[in-house]
Amino acid sequence: MHAHPTKYRFHPIDAKDSFLLGSTSDLAYYLDTSMEAPPIRIVVVDDNEHYRKTVINIIGKNTHLKIVGEAEDGLGAIQAVEKLRPDVVLMDISMPVMDGIDATWVIKSKFPEIRVIILTMHDLDCFSAAAFKAGAFWCLNKECSPNEIIKAIRTAAN
Repeated sequence: MHAHPTKYRFHPIDAKDSFLLGSTSDLAYYLDTSMEAPPIRIVVVDDNEHYRKTVINIIGKNTHLKIVGEAEDGLGAIQAVEKLRPDVVLMDISMPVMDGIDATWVIKSKFPEIRVIILTMHDLDCFSAAAFKAGAFWCLNKECSPNEIIKAIRTAAN
């Protein structure tokens, strides 16, 4: 996980901006956010291509979040994480080849700084204990709102 505090540069206010202070003799600065923290890097893992692309579209609308990869099963998730080193992985549970719980365990054992958020259509009461034991940071039902997904990503990355 790469939690970067927002970086700022400060610039003296020009004479044309003096209305902000009433006097250009004051030492004043305005905020330049051109050096903001880099976007949160995300890998999306789900065997359902339609759902995976929907989540990618939701995240793609947010300038502070960046999809760096995707996978359709747990083994692909591990390979993507090894290559791309995201900040956050959005992980389904039920997938072919390797399920999301096992993939989470492998990812967290190799890369403890990477946060895994489980997204599942299954009953959270049944799977959340196993997900948390494997190292998941958060568990969400796939029926949650886009805002809940964004909030979980931001919380996990900070």
